[in-house]
Amino acid sequence: MSILVDKNTKVIVPGLGKQGTFHALQCRENGTNIVGGVSPGNGGQTKEGFPLFNSVAKAVTILNDGRGGHGAKQGGKQKSEHT
Repeated sequence: MSILVDKNTKVIVPGLGKQGTFHALQCRENGTNIVGGVSPGNGGQTKEGFPLFNSVAKAVTILNDGRGGHGAKQGGKQKSEHT
């Protein structure tokens, strides 16, 4: 199965542990648009410049709200955690 990725494709890395981070950095250096990673329990933090989310579902929801993963509005307030 092929996965087609171009410069406009947004990529979420599910699992930014040691190996996932290594590969995400390599991909970013080669031009892949890595928009965040998933690391359960670490949502709201960053790792190597990647915003972290607790789940893929949460990452997709936040990243698709038009702010590029910098938070979600809840009740009129800016929420900075990616939980």
